[in-house]
Amino acid sequence: MFKISEFLSSQQISSYFSRLTAKSQQHISEQIVEESDILSATEEANLADAREAVLTAVGMTHPIIVNQHNVCDLQKKRNTYQIESYCIATSLL
Repeated sequence: MFKISEFLSSQQISSYFSRLTAKSQQHISEQIVEESDILSATEEANLADAREAVLTAVGMTHPIIVNQHNVCDLQKKRNTYQIESYCIATSLL
């Protein structure tokens, strides 16, 4: 069967099982991290979908609308006269 020279010492056996245990614990912790990452990503996607659904349902429009005119678009067009007249008409100035 085995020769005496082929026998493992108690230190070799102990080291083997120690490495085996460490490897299995590392694998388990990696699975837990991966599962929590997947769960977090899923929750984030669900929150983004819910946020989008609420904004769509509420009919969120551009926040700066005066008399059905988008003030930001007027500013981009550099139409400050119209902006000033709308602000005076609505008592914003």
